[in-house]
Amino acid sequence: MALREPRRGMDRPLSGEVLTARLPLLLDELRAEEIWDEEGRNSRTVFKAQGLRVVLVLLGAGRRVRSHKAESPLTLQVIEGQVRLRAGKEDLILGPGAIAELGAKVPHDLKATKEAAFLLTIGGRG
Repeated sequence: MALREPRRGMDRPLSGEVLTARLPLLLDELRAEEIWDEEGRNSRTVFKAQGLRVVLVLLGAGRRVRSHKAESPLTLQVIEGQVRLRAGKEDLILGPGAIAELGAKVPHDLKATKEAAFLLTIGGRG
């Protein structure tokens, strides 16, 4: 059985019985896109299924995700670089291999203190 991987473009599968992704290749693609050069940020949905979404996010040093609340619980797992996550009453510095879980509707914001890549996994409603 051949492994299926998400592909760039509209025909790229986001859900299925078994999918794989190579994060280093996806990060290379994100860095090669014009929006990365223009805005210092880019993202790509890697997988999407009922009650689950996984998004690969790339942020340039100093770039922010402004304060907001997610309707569902989520995890943030840093792959490269470093981010500062303020969530609820916590102020955290997260580097490669670190993972944080936030409950639904917890206010949070994020700043890349170094260029950073992370996986954002969003669950069903909390």
